[in-house]
Amino acid sequence: MRRRGAASFIGMARGLALLILLGPAAVLLVSVAEALVDQGPSLLRSAIPNARTLVLLVRSSALAAAVAVSCMVAGTLAATVLAPRRRLFSVIRLFFPVLIVVPPYLHAVIWTTCVFALNTWLDAHGLRFLRLDGWCGTWWAEFMALLPLATGLALVSLESIDPALIAAATTSRAPSAVLSEIVVPLAAPYLAAGAGILFLISFLDYSVPSLFTVNVYALEIFSRYSADGRAEVAALVSLPVLVVAWLVIRAVLSPLRHAASTPHRRVAPPPGMALSGPWPAWLAAGRFSAFALLAGQAIVPMLWLALMCGSASSIVRAGANARHEIAVTCEIALACAFLAVALGPVVAERLVKRSFRAKTQRTQRTTQFWWFAVCVAFAMPGPLAGVGVARFSTWCPALREWLWAPVWANASRFLPIAAFIVYAHLRRVDPLLLDAARLYHRNWLHGLLRVQLPLAMPALLMVAAVCMVLPMGELGATIIVAPPGASTLMMRLYNLLHYGESKEVAALCVVLMALALLAAGVTMAAVRAVARHAPPPEVCDRRDSTQ
Repeated sequence: MRRRGAASFIGMARGLALLILLGPAAVLLVSVAEALVDQGPSLLRSAIPNARTLVLLVRSSALAAAVAVSCMVAGTLAATVLAPRRRLFSVIRLFFPVLIVVPPYLHAVIWTTCVFALNTWLDAHGLRFLRLDGWCGTWWAEFMALLPLATGLALVSLESIDPALIAAATTSRAPSAVLSEIVVPLAAPYLAAGAGILFLISFLDYSVPSLFTVNVYALEIFSRYSADGRAEVAALVSLPVLVVAWLVIRAVLSPLRHAASTPHRRVAPPPGMALSGPWPAWLAAGRFSAFALLAGQAIVPMLWLALMCGSASSIVRAGANARHEIAVTCEIALACAFLAVALGPVVAERLVKRSFRAKTQRTQRTTQFWWFAVCVAFAMPGPLAGVGVARFSTWCPALREWLWAPVWANASRFLPIAAFIVYAHLRRVDPLLLDAARLYHRNWLHGLLRVQLPLAMPALLMVAAVCMVLPMGELGATIIVAPPGASTLMMRLYNLLHYGESKEVAALCVVLMALALLAAGVTMAAVRAVARHAPPPEVCDRRDSTQ
């Protein structure tokens, strides 16, 4: 009976995860099918790019590729500076969510304002102007906005390498040779996956290009749906975007599933510790430049926000005026974090079966289906996910109550990220520990609470922090499905930017960053508490040897 109850509970969790992941896409497919029955095959012309949209697709792909590659290179170089400095890394890691939560659109506004002020000073001294517009301005704004995320992904990639390999290599090779011949090849699958994530974020964003009067394909989806409100047309227009995103995901995830990973060791030093030493002049300059850009990405927005806010009273006043939006934002963020923590391990467990326990063809097909579901949800543009949820709400009016629609739209976008985080954790867990737990536990709940949950606790806390911070800055899907009277903090920021209320925008950004800092601080404190109460490795080894 207990096993049957556990199986039914896990089955319901998997069904809910599939509904969240594939629900918006399935609704759009049904809408397209209904429209094809009514209008005929002529509707499919919307899915075929014409000369103008094909050029947009190529340019959007090139822009996203340039942003992803440049961010990943700079992030990797900055990570080699941060990894050997554990105290500095601990402090900066606390501020990563704060830097990530600031929307790219606001980064573009900040850098445009700074360049305008610099041009005013240059003009007063008879010097040439600096131009920050067009494709170059779009690239710069997205590069600076995504640089903290790229650095974090690079640090995670470095942690996947066994430090013993790097320590052994440094005894006979220079740090630059170790970096190019050992570190980069071993971390290449993880770095490629990070570049793929950055590519999709840039490829599916239209807010920054619109500020620099650059037309991209993602804006075409939003404009077509805003023009006539037809979900089937928006779905067909977005089909080329989904194809490109699917190809990128397949290209970066295929080597990742077979990449080497190091079992987690609590006392192992970070791999960057072995990379300290003399560097060639060109590589030292590159590392310093990358770290300087990362520091500038943090300092310039902070200074701009401080100058625009003026005083702490303006921040308090803006926060008090937006207390309803703050409450709505926190409710959505907490609900998404809860769903991610509850369903992320369920999805990741189905993804990892192919790597460890895929013994039958049926199991392999099931694993491939889950990979397909996760990739489809991850590749879907934010506005398109919002359109799918909004269309479903017309069939199920109960979805319009409370904040179910925004929570579903955000969970559909960020549950794949939670699954990837737990998947990476499961690849680093020794399978013998899990096999021993299945052999010696009294029931599934005993093994879950005593073995699986303590092992997964750091990953689950990271999932909670990431999936709490990301919905705070989400706009593309939330603005479509938000019920009347339920505006989020990002929606208020977006509206105020169009009215030129720079002072209130800066104050609300400080509030948004404070919320992200609170989430990151609580998560780091919880991770340290878990690590402090965990038994030391030698005790675990003694327990294993006595069994």
